[in-house]
Amino acid sequence: MQRVKVRRERPAAAAWVLALLLSALFVLLIARGAKTAPESGGGADTAVRGDYALTFPPLETHLLQFGAYEDALSARIEAARYVPRGAAGYILEGSLYRVIAAGYDSREDAEGVRARLREDEGLDAGVYSLSSGAVDLTIRGTQAQAEALLLAETTLRNTAAQLNETAFAFDRGELSERDARNRLAIIASAARQAHDALAQAAEETQSAVIDAFLSLLSGIANETEQLSSENVAGGLSFSGRIKYNYIDVRVRHIDILKAVGEMGA
Repeated sequence: MQRVKVRRERPAAAAWVLALLLSALFVLLIARGAKTAPESGGGADTAVRGDYALTFPPLETHLLQFGAYEDALSARIEAARYVPRGAAGYILEGSLYRVIAAGYDSREDAEGVRARLREDEGLDAGVYSLSSGAVDLTIRGTQAQAEALLLAETTLRNTAAQLNETAFAFDRGELSERDARNRLAIIASAARQAHDALAQAAEETQSAVIDAFLSLLSGIANETEQLSSENVAGGLSFSGRIKYNYIDVRVRHIDILKAVGEMGA
């Protein structure tokens, strides 16, 4: 089976490791009840309720599209053709059913892959972009809740990026399947820790935003744990499943940020 070359070029070395370490450190600080500097003199108590201003930076993804269809069945049939060749086979539903092979945080990366597919394999792909602007959010709660929510949002960004880099490194032959599964286990652990920190901080708190982040973190932790522990050879379809999870996290994360932005507008 011929591989669909949807990988991107090598990124900055070990960037995903640094992001994981930072996420793990943030979890540890929250677990230990770390305190931020108080606005005025005196100590700050993480259990005291107050107003906390958070800013979530803009987020975007650029999706390599292998067709758009008016009905779901046609899209699924087309997607199934490419999954064994390392494509995600993700169906993005909207006014059309879009068949997505891979996603990229950079428009330049996506356009570069699209051009190579056309030149090398004669595939006429497109690039479909999704994005959200920066979101300014003021929450009424405790400092621990604000920190945990910020960690959850940051972890979602990092885990998605790390999933993509794992898939592309595997495609480039830089990671064995065993090494890729080990990376996935680390990614799953970071997502699980961020989920648990937010769940603990937000206990008995009713918030649609928190519930959305908890659901997404739980989903990505479960999916990556499953991928990391499967004891079967995956080959190119293994890479495609990792890409699928990157796309799913990015798309749902952008949807959450857009919804939160609209709530605050």
